[in-house]
Amino acid sequence: MNTSKSLREYYITGKYKGYYKLRERHYKLSGKVHMTFSNGKKELFAIGKFKEEALNNIFAQIDVIADNTNTTSASGNSGGNICLF
Repeated sequence: MNTSKSLREYYITGKYKGYYKLRERHYKLSGKVHMTFSNGKKELFAIGKFKEEALNNIFAQIDVIADNTNTTSASGNSGGNICLF
């Protein structure tokens, strides 16, 4: 994953590989940022110390899902649940 390319795509289009931001919360006492992204079917969550760290965590999850989707589509296998935690 190229972090700068991923961030650039997100900041220009507001989306990353079909996922968009639903929520962004800043927790001042713990110093954390919580972000929620969705593609309309799935919701992904990530926490980071800074906004960019949370975005990188989300992008890593999206890349795993996208890679697994492409792999299962190419092999003709439609099954399998992905646990990201």
